[in-house]
Amino acid sequence: MAPVQSKKFSFFEHTADIGLSAYGSSMKELFENAAYGMFSCLAGGGLSKIRPDTQVQVITEAPSGESEPLLVNFLNELLYQHSTKKIIFSGFNITELGNKYLRADVSGHRYDKPGAAKPLREIKAATSHNLKIQHAGRRQGAGRRQGAGGGYSAKIILDI
Repeated sequence: MAPVQSKKFSFFEHTADIGLSAYGSSMKELFENAAYGMFSCLAGGGLSKIRPDTQVQVITEAPSGESEPLLVNFLNELLYQHSTKKIIFSGFNITELGNKYLRADVSGHRYDKPGAAKPLREIKAATSHNLKIQHAGRRQGAGRRQGAGGGYSAKIILDI
């Protein structure tokens, strides 16, 4: 699993919510970077300080076969696991990615232990509002930023 410093994401302003832009040279990297970005926001940017002590396997499906619902379902499954298992995830490795499913090994730090770093922000959900995964080979609208070296990009609204 790559360290958070090598991941590509940024935030943008959105009324009452948080906008997350994620980039990747592949669809797999895009999904991993979106997860890093979301948990970086949740942890107040301190993911590099998180020492993983727990690993979870996540399996997510999107029966429609479209990438956008699969990305939203993946991020929301991570939020569910975060909430129920009390883990701040900091490592994301997608081991299988198909049209309708993905499997990932995710690692993080349990925050229900004494002295453990706690989440600094609550994220209720990743939404599908205006979500569109773009490929660098496709025409981009004015003002759209590409990740370094092209590849894929997505803008995701996080409900806080």
